Amino acid sequence: MIYVFKNFIPILLLFTGFSIIFFSVYLYKKSQSNLKKTFLIFIASAEIWVFCHLLELISQPTSLTLLWGKLKYIGIVTLPTIWLNFALQYTGKKIR
Repeated sequence: MIYVFKNFIPILLLFTGFSIIFFSVYLYKKSQSNLKKTFLIFIASAEIWVFCHLLELISQPTSLTLLWGKLKYIGIVTLPTIWLNFALQYTGKKIR
């Protein structure tokens, strides 16, 4: 039973990753405002996090697992700063 649940998580992450890509392509074609560009960068950061986590889960050698585990932090670290930038643009505030 645990084996089936363990294999379900990568499938769910793969579905999530492809839905994020689909949403970002749709958003890119819809409009080109600065707010949407910032949101696309936010989505790309989340996409890096999701796919690196997926590859971390399905990697067999420990060295590859560690590599993908370290690379996913690119998405994790950039996500809050991009979200702050998006929120400031959305509200019309400026950073002092």
